[in-house]
Amino acid sequence: MAPKLTGKESLDVLLAAAIHPDLSQNSIKLLCTNNNKSVRRAILSHPKIGTGKNKFGLPQLERLAREFPEEVANESPAFFLHVLIDPSASMRWVVQAVASCTKDPELIRSLLKIFDPIHPIRAEILSNPHAPEVILESVLDLEQNKWTSLCKLAQNNACTPILFDRLYRYSGQGEDIVRMTMALNPSLPLSIMKYFCDQKSNLFLDVRVNLARNTASPVEILRDLGFAFTEPSDEVRMQVLSNPNAPIDLLVQMSDPFKEPNEKIRNLATEFLKKNESKTR
Repeated sequence: MAPKLTGKESLDVLLAAAIHPDLSQNSIKLLCTNNNKSVRRAILSHPKIGTGKNKFGLPQLERLAREFPEEVANESPAFFLHVLIDPSASMRWVVQAVASCTKDPELIRSLLKIFDPIHPIRAEILSNPHAPEVILESVLDLEQNKWTSLCKLAQNNACTPILFDRLYRYSGQGEDIVRMTMALNPSLPLSIMKYFCDQKSNLFLDVRVNLARNTASPVEILRDLGFAFTEPSDEVRMQVLSNPNAPIDLLVQMSDPFKEPNEKIRNLATEFLKKNESKTR
């Protein structure tokens, strides 16, 4: 007979319960959210999760798949039955979780081949920071006309210069949201940062705002975006002030009434300078 759990049992008891075939649904839910990682790891292969008539436990399996993507793919009976053998759309969220988190390139390729025709998971793969460039490149080519997928890759820190270049070309002139997302990515190459920085039209205003917010933007970019003679937008210059990498000499320049026409920006720059002085004392 399966034990009735409260979650306060010893680790040995919880681990033993995790493999009990008659474990109740309430106990399974309890173990899926247990604070101990080894307990959560043990319960993911329980035969009751996701295999019954009502596919009980899929929300729990989805959460476990984000933490243990390879283990769920290799050990979960539900994943084996409803993804690899007889693909079911009901497993969509679990598969998406695995696709966005796994470090196994062969697993990604298998999911593309088996599950993607039923429910596309390409956007999740483009968001995976562990996916190899060759896979990201092939999936990007398939998704080049879908701005939601392009944005997934645009915010992926694993995006490479080659992928960023292709991403920008695919974004076209009508998908500002893609360029805006790219501008926030700390992995964005300096060449594209400079290009964004040089585009002073309103079409690129939100792009420059995000570039000013990007904590990976180098000092040379922040100087350009923070100087009133080279950056016409008050909103962009205001964001430069909030960037922790803004250099002291730029703050001094932005507090100068002869170099910064906006009084609010001058006052804020002066305030930041005072705070910095108090920290260095």
